[in-house]
Amino acid sequence: MTAFISNAMAQAAGELDTSFAPALADYEVDSSITNDFAVQPDGKILVGGLFGVLGDKNRTGLARLNPDGTVDNAFKPFIEGAVFAVLVQPDGKILIGGSFFRVNGVNRVGLARLNADGSLDASFVPVFSSFANQGVRAMALQPDGKILFDSFSVFLPFGNQTVIRRLNADGSSDGSFSADFTTSGFTASIKTIAVQADGKILAGGVFRAVNGVQRNNFARLNADGSLDGSFTTLAEQSSVPLVIVPQPDGKILVGGTFSVFNGANRPGITRLNADGTNDAGFGGGTFGGGGEVSDIFLQPDGKILLAGGVANGIVRLNADGSPDAGFSAAANPLGQNAKVITVRPDGRILTGSITIVSSP
Repeated sequence: MTAFISNAMAQAAGELDTSFAPALADYEVDSSITNDFAVQPDGKILVGGLFGVLGDKNRTGLARLNPDGTVDNAFKPFIEGAVFAVLVQPDGKILIGGSFFRVNGVNRVGLARLNADGSLDASFVPVFSSFANQGVRAMALQPDGKILFDSFSVFLPFGNQTVIRRLNADGSSDGSFSADFTTSGFTASIKTIAVQADGKILAGGVFRAVNGVQRNNFARLNADGSLDGSFTTLAEQSSVPLVIVPQPDGKILVGGTFSVFNGANRPGITRLNADGTNDAGFGGGTFGGGGEVSDIFLQPDGKILLAGGVANGIVRLNADGSPDAGFSAAANPLGQNAKVITVRPDGRILTGSITIVSSP
C-alpha cells in the first residue's frame, strides 16, 4: 500500500531518519518496471510512478515532495498514464518518460518536458508519436542537451527490435544517430542507458545483437549510434544489466540480475575496465551484492551505494568493491523492496520507495 516510508533521525551511516515524513501513495507503483525519483538542487524530490493520490493531494504520475517529505502544493502536473523515468536538466526543466498520452491536457506520447513549476514546456515537442507502444523506460541526458531514450519494439521476421533514439534539445529528431537492438523469439528491451565522459554510450537490457552484430545484453555505442567494436563484454544471455554508472576514471559499474559476468563470479554487481573486461581488483573476492542490484549511486568519495535484492535492501561498498563495514541499513523497513537510490544535497540517502537515511 505505501509507496513512501519515513524513518528515524540518523546518528550513524545507514540509520533511518524519522525527521523525513513523506506522503503515502494510494497504491504502490510497480518498481520492477521502474518508478523513479530525482532530487533537485534545492533538495525537493520528484517522484514518478503510477498513482492518483499522494498523501491527501490529487497527484497523477508525477509529484514533488518538499525536503521534509510533504507534498509541494505548488507543483501540480497532470499526467495521463505512468511515469517510469525522471531527469532534471541543468536549467531546472524536468524530462519525464513513461507510458502516457497527455500531459496537462496536451498530447504528449511517452516523452515530455516540464518547466520547473510543473507546467508543460510547449517549446519541446518530441517528433515521435508511436514509441509509447511499450513506453519510454530508459533515458539519458548528454552534456550538449541531447536526449537519449529507448523507443518502441517492432516485430521482425525472426525476432523483435527496440531502438535507442536521440532528440535534439528542442525535441526534434537527431538524424545522425541510429542504434538498433534485436532478439530472436522474444521482445528486446533497454533497461538502462548511460553516457561516458568521452561521449560514448553504454546500453544494457535484453538483446542479442546491436546493429546486426552479436552482443548479449550489454554494449557500447559510438556517439553516432554505431557499435563500438573495441568494447567487448562476454555477458551471459541470462545476465540482465539494470543500471550502468560510468566512473570518472573510465571504469564502469554495472548492476543487475546476474551471478556471473564475463565468466567471473559477480553476484549482482561488477566493475569493468574501459575496454569492457572485468576489473579483477574489484571486490577482492567478497562482494556486497549477493542478489539483484537494481540501482547504483557513486558517491564523490568513491564509495558505492547499492539498492535492490541485497542485504537489508541497501549496501555500501568501498571504492575497491569490499563491503563498507561502517554502514548498516539493518533497520530499513523496506528491506529488499528498495529499488532505487540517490543522495540528497545534504548527503542523506534516498532509497527504495523513499526512505531516508544518513551518510556521515
